[in-house]
Amino acid sequence: GTGKSTLAINMGAMAAYLTGKKWPWKKAIAYDGKQYLSSLQQLPEYSTVILNEAGEDLFNRDWQKKTSKAISRSQQNDRVYRKIKLFIVPYASMIDVNIIRTAHYRMHCSTLGSRRLVEVWEGMPAPMFQKHDKPYYKQIFRGYAFSKLPDSMYKEYLHLDIGKKEDMNAKYRKQIQA
Repeated sequence: GTGKSTLAINMGAMAAYLTGKKWPWKKAIAYDGKQYLSSLQQLPEYSTVILNEAGEDLFNRDWQKKTSKAISRSQQNDRVYRKIKLFIVPYASMIDVNIIRTAHYRMHCSTLGSRRLVEVWEGMPAPMFQKHDKPYYKQIFRGYAFSKLPDSMYKEYLHLDIGKKEDMNAKYRKQIQA
């Protein structure tokens, strides 16, 4: 893809480097809300927790579901865990607006030929005259070529990722057949 997961894992590794703490990246990558909430609680302070394919449990049309409500509510008080929280989705509009409102930054990854580009946008409060409470974002960084994962880590991540996504696709096939 465009490197969203790679960038998130690199950010987690960098945060671990800066804090001098080991980052258990396999435990930090969640593919569902329950696993994400458990990781928030169990991982050491200042760890990065990644909800990969966040649109699964935080889909904007499923905001009434228990998992979406739980994560939305946890955003209000889980700062006590002191974690860096990353939600990975192809498009931010795929997830519930209540989750988007709590985001401090948005990152957009794309590829231009073989070069990877990342743009970082900082969330600003909604202006008083704006009809809806959605924050707006101001670009603060644009850069090329963020690091690829080391080969051994990439192979392990790919194995994990493919297995989880195959489980998700099996769930979709069952929904269609029902």
